[in-house]
Amino acid sequence: MTLKYSDMLVVMLLSAILIGLWLYPNPQANASSIGEASLPTDDYLWIDKSRLLTLPIDNNPAWQQLKRVAQQPVGLPNLADQDDKTNTQVFAKALVYARLKDEPPARQSRIVEKKFTQQLRQEVIATCMNIIGTQAGSRSLETSKELMAYILAADLVGFGSQEMLNSMTPSEKTQEVKDHSRFVTFLKEMQTYVFKQGKTITSTHERRPNNWGTYAGATRIALSAYLAKNLGPDSEHGARALSDINRAAKVFNAWLGGQETHPAFRFKNDSWQANPEEPLGINPVGSSIQGHSVDGVLPDDQRRGGSFSWPPVKENYVYSALQGAVSQAVLLDRLGFNQSCYSPGDTYAYQQGGCVWEWGDSALFRAFHWLNVHANFPATGDDTWLPHIINLHYPCNDISADNTDTCYRGIGVTYSPKRNQPAVKRGHINILSPRQFDAPEASRPGKNIGWSGWTHLPEESSTP
Repeated sequence: MTLKYSDMLVVMLLSAILIGLWLYPNPQANASSIGEASLPTDDYLWIDKSRLLTLPIDNNPAWQQLKRVAQQPVGLPNLADQDDKTNTQVFAKALVYARLKDEPPARQSRIVEKKFTQQLRQEVIATCMNIIGTQAGSRSLETSKELMAYILAADLVGFGSQEMLNSMTPSEKTQEVKDHSRFVTFLKEMQTYVFKQGKTITSTHERRPNNWGTYAGATRIALSAYLAKNLGPDSEHGARALSDINRAAKVFNAWLGGQETHPAFRFKNDSWQANPEEPLGINPVGSSIQGHSVDGVLPDDQRRGGSFSWPPVKENYVYSALQGAVSQAVLLDRLGFNQSCYSPGDTYAYQQGGCVWEWGDSALFRAFHWLNVHANFPATGDDTWLPHIINLHYPCNDISADNTDTCYRGIGVTYSPKRNQPAVKRGHINILSPRQFDAPEASRPGKNIGWSGWTHLPEESSTP
């Protein structure tokens, strides 16, 4: 599609404004009822370190799949190719490294070949360095899909961390410091890099309320989180990065239909919008069109299958958008937007408040509910990593007395996935077995991340 000159000027002006907001943020602008960003202390950005070390590495199909991919040689990465799978392969290598690096040598040798763990780290770092410059000629979409996994992989292997530097020889330390400095400089540049059509990652997130924007939002958050963590939140750039996470969280909250608003979104065909006068990224709870439920529909991606019709088209752009959206939620959960998610003594009992998983009346759950129940469209292929995360964060917390296995989410939405399945007990919460949304144990990675069949196992399955 070729943009008109006037449209190009508008896009470039918006990008310039957003770059200005990044360089000179207003600290008061980020104060919000949805919470404030905070960095995990001595921890990973994608997953809790202590949880990672409890994940199974014996007789687990998801781990065997992950290890098999990690053992394969890695090719040259390309941020401009949205179908390049190197990103999720490198993330697999980083996960295997992070899980095995503290295992006793004898146990490591039982699991992998000698020196394999350190080789994984070297491969991750080398590939992260090789992505530099490959974004040239791409749109913001391609790089938004590809970049996040490399950032999170670098974090998992402790690229440039003091802990790793302390274990190196002087020459190794000098090289790592040099490489990491170059990598950080590249990530700084990516925050304001102008792609084809005049877009930046930030402007794409702020303007596009569909899969373009959700992928961009996840990468935007990962960029800012990595820089804040590695440069320090008290440094000038680190403080701006932390402020940008707060800004990104407000945009995401508005997209979900939370308490924030974001007029900069540019919606297209509104026939799937429950209220075209107040369009949202995910339709609100209880909404309908012509007597049919559209509660949980992603209108700006569902429209890719055509204007409103029933039965609905099984439109895969919706799952593509959810890959970016779920990634944003995982990162924001890790970055402090979870303060009211959990009650004391019960990791999974949600309360009302500033919890990312509850924003927009649990909009992410409602999106999967609509796809599975109303569209009869469960996740397949490279979308199958998504249900693992949804199942973990929206467990059944009530099994009905009449044995219909109805799961209640605390928002007035019920879902009956399968009748007459045995319930298992976790704390005082009953959950269904199998999980409520179909999710193959060894699921395929997605376009921007994956391996959640292992990383996001329910806690009762997480044993070393």
